[in-house]
Amino acid sequence: MSNRGRLTFAVQFLQRGLGTWSLAVTTLLALLLAIAGGLTLSSAALDRRLRSEIGLIQTLYSTPDFQGPPLLRRRVSTLDLSWIGSDVNPPTRFFSVRWEGFWDVRHDGTVDIYAGGDDQVLVFVDGELVLERNARLGRRTISRTLRLAEGVHRLKLEYVQHRGAARFNVQWAPSGERARPFVPER
Repeated sequence: MSNRGRLTFAVQFLQRGLGTWSLAVTTLLALLLAIAGGLTLSSAALDRRLRSEIGLIQTLYSTPDFQGPPLLRRRVSTLDLSWIGSDVNPPTRFFSVRWEGFWDVRHDGTVDIYAGGDDQVLVFVDGELVLERNARLGRRTISRTLRLAEGVHRLKLEYVQHRGAARFNVQWAPSGERARPFVPER
């Protein structure tokens, strides 16, 4: 084979090779686009599912120590002692309630947390007890300032009722601002 024949053969070989390489790159790009599209769709589906499950899980116990089978377990959008809409006949003394969920803090910095009640209130953020209000304080509200990073934090609130009236109130505020309820939609 002459040099010209070898050169022609080499060029044809490279053109075929580049065509195969080009096909592989095109296939890979199409696959990546399909994956990105699928992730976008699944992200939207996940967002819809999360929005349908907004709220805190409220669990009511007939004992003041969170023991025994729960009388009620449901998703709620408010922090209160109302059992409206449930078929539970709740006790009026010696019970406990726990709310668990997530709190989306929309700013970096300090927040004030307030807890009031007539018996015991515990507030946990990211698994750490950050505020404890006990029955010896009477009906006084207490507060604590926390430094929290922007983002989602695990929230758990507990209330224990022993005797007398059942009063419970937990709120928060960016430092220096007016107190507001914990809103599970956030």
